[in-house]
Amino acid sequence: MDIDIPHQPWQRTWIELLNEGLILPDIASPIVFLEHWWFKAPICLMPESEGLVTQLLDTNFEGQIKALRPFADVFSIALPKQTMFNEQKIQGLFVHYLTPERKDELVEQFNRDFATQTALEGTGTGGPQLGICYQDPDGAGRIVLNLDLWKLEWVLQAEDIDTYHELTGVDTSVFSYDLSDHERRTQFEILKFVIAFIVYIGAHENSVAFMHDIKLPGSDKGAVPASIHQVHQFRPAGSVRPHYRNLRHERYYRGRWGDWEAGSRWIPVNMHTARVDET
Repeated sequence: MDIDIPHQPWQRTWIELLNEGLILPDIASPIVFLEHWWFKAPICLMPESEGLVTQLLDTNFEGQIKALRPFADVFSIALPKQTMFNEQKIQGLFVHYLTPERKDELVEQFNRDFATQTALEGTGTGGPQLGICYQDPDGAGRIVLNLDLWKLEWVLQAEDIDTYHELTGVDTSVFSYDLSDHERRTQFEILKFVIAFIVYIGAHENSVAFMHDIKLPGSDKGAVPASIHQVHQFRPAGSVRPHYRNLRHERYYRGRWGDWEAGSRWIPVNMHTARVDET
């Protein structure tokens, strides 16, 4: 396109082109706002090994998802180098779990920061949505998945996307966005891992390394190397398959868990811990 782009932050240029109709909004549009929020307060979670990713995909979860309590509203996951989902290598994930109202707040913050004015069209049923974005391993673009909470209920109990369809009757095209069957299966594995990872972190204190307030390349202090200190690894006892049970009764949401939404807590069954000291 023959477009005269003034010298200004790319985010503002992107908004101006969007508002003028020179580019069309798509499912990836909200990621611009969310990435801006992440850069303001970056949090990156780091599974300690590819083995943990594999274990979480093979874990037994007793109960359906009725609520989620992630580590942060918006965060990234730095995957171990050899991590594969459905035989596709994925380098990292960008995750958010937000209500429509919270998304509106982030858009307004974006508008204030860049002196722009825009809005996002509402999607979903009005409740919280889980969103995952990752680099297309077979192309230059990004793949984005946004799902309402009710579509997540059976994900942890499904072995694969076909089982999910049988359990719910929900058409597997909800994971597609014109993706191939192989890409949809990759997407479902990623979705299952992210939810299992959220459960894992919530069920075990100090179970994963993370970086926050990251000094990114180009900042006045440069980049900070990742390090792992005193992280707890959780493993099943003996040959028992890793197992988590969902807590629903109101008595489990008192005291220190009083601000947790009912259904958001999971407890490990037949699990033990080992401390890892790495730098």
